Amino acid sequence: MQKLLLYLILLNYWLLYLYAAHISLLPAGLAVLVSLLCIAYNLLLCRLTVRRARRQTDGYIVYPVLIGAVLFCSLMLYVFIIRG
Repeated sequence: MQKLLLYLILLNYWLLYLYAAHISLLPAGLAVLVSLLCIAYNLLLCRLTVRRARRQTDGYIVYPVLIGAVLFCSLMLYVFIIRG
């Protein structure tokens, strides 16, 4: 189970890269849909991580997930608000 969680975290960063590379090429409706799916994936990953990292020694798992979620939020803020 621990390895699966680590692979899901790596998948999160791969999705972040793909989102950053291709979001400007998508039409507005599809970009919103992809953004909502990324938000849902991050929320599920955060919930799974908190459930899995109940022990004191598993706290290191929380930080990459939190950093990935903050990067996704920052990128979405840039794409939809700042860049317009």
